Amino acid sequence: MINKSKKNYLYLLFIILILGLFLRAYHLDVPFEGFHAAKEVQFASMAQHFQEGGHYFVPETHWEGFNTNVFFPGWLVLGSWDLFGSNYEWAARLPFLIMGLLSIVLVYLIGKEMYNKKIGLFAAFFLAVSPMAAYFSRNVQGESPLIFFSLLTIYLFFLFKRTKKIKFFYLSSFSLLFASMSKYTTLYILFPIIIYYYLNRKEFNLNFKNWILYVAIPLIPTFLYMQYVKSIVSELNFATNFDFIDMGLTNLSSILDFNGLIYRVIHLIGGVNPIPIFLTMFLIYLIIKKGWLKNDEFIFYWLISYFLVYLSFLNIATPGNNYYLISFIPPICLIAGRGIMQIKNKFVISTLIFLTILISFFSLLIIYDVNYPYKDAGNELSILLAPGEDFYRVGDPSVCYYSGHRCYPSESGYNLFEMNYNYLSIQSAIFNRDIIYDQESVDYINNNFDLIYNVTGNVRILKGTTFTPGEEPEYELIYIRKQVMSFQT
Repeated sequence: MINKSKKNYLYLLFIILILGLFLRAYHLDVPFEGFHAAKEVQFASMAQHFQEGGHYFVPETHWEGFNTNVFFPGWLVLGSWDLFGSNYEWAARLPFLIMGLLSIVLVYLIGKEMYNKKIGLFAAFFLAVSPMAAYFSRNVQGESPLIFFSLLTIYLFFLFKRTKKIKFFYLSSFSLLFASMSKYTTLYILFPIIIYYYLNRKEFNLNFKNWILYVAIPLIPTFLYMQYVKSIVSELNFATNFDFIDMGLTNLSSILDFNGLIYRVIHLIGGVNPIPIFLTMFLIYLIIKKGWLKNDEFIFYWLISYFLVYLSFLNIATPGNNYYLISFIPPICLIAGRGIMQIKNKFVISTLIFLTILISFFSLLIIYDVNYPYKDAGNELSILLAPGEDFYRVGDPSVCYYSGHRCYPSESGYNLFEMNYNYLSIQSAIFNRDIIYDQESVDYINNNFDLIYNVTGNVRILKGTTFTPGEEPEYELIYIRKQVMSFQT
């Protein structure tokens, strides 16, 4: 029989999960367009390729053929579509949403293992309402399985530490394998685990052979798959350990750039929520003043390890890459859970909880309640294009996905001159502001094509980005070659 205290914690965790579900499931059926739609249609397109008989370890998309991303997120979409019906956006997102909710449970369990149930609950709450965690844990991309399997890896490791059952140690390793098949960089989790073990090795009954197997389980399959991918596309260049160091030194100047630093700090504060960030800083102050608890060191190694990956591998200066910050969120939530427990005034705690929910609620509603023109443009192209016909696209790849045809994106106009496309689909922000095209390309389009379709969304663009409110509406332009128009007429 469950005692009253345990029941209360379970009830509170259930309420937190309901809150997390609401923030993640709202408008789950919106089209794959807009903020980070490129990632969503990437994996949805992979799933379509699998459905059509494609090789399950050779993912392809509608716009670039072979895709170098890992296959596991595409498998999740395929499995959900097999259960609920193909091409439903909500069905594609469902497994990612479920993993996002399970991640909340795992943060609670990790907090309970490392500290106590109260800290675990607060950490779960902060993760549940984090705007960035909520948004990307329901998106069709690698972030939700990455976070889920990363947290599962850590939880199983600490479960092994407490129970001394070796099965949890190896299950932790297999979990890390699935994490790496969601995103290669997740292997960084090995570093805090190994460092923590080394500094506390007297508490573990492990030998060198155990660790060789633990490391080999995720590393060897990942390495073999990367070599397999490299053999398919010979021009791919995967980073070596030396590249890792070189890129880190190169990006260091970017990290230390004042404007770049401010940009990253703002996105981290907004993505996590300002309240947990404040609590994290508060706890760091207390740790400096009074010293840290034993398991605080693991979270410190966790943050530092990912920061090195973040610094070394990722182009973090561009707005579209802010989702790389998501791996910082679970450890920050755990620190914030520790931080809020240091506050003794219940009114202050209640106020902080209320403000956290309020900030997250309005942040997410702003993101969810927008619409873009790309699905409508893709549907229009699916009618215009002949079976098997390709078209030229610059802008959001959602247009390609919804058209059901292969399209050819380009960072310049050279393909436009070399290949005889009958249809062009161009994002207005790119065309009007000359972000990609030079004047020669613009003149070529105006002289050889007629505008036949223009659809407008409610998103407004400013300075060439669809992510900032401004004065000009975002719309998609579809052009037809003049000769084709004359022939059809």
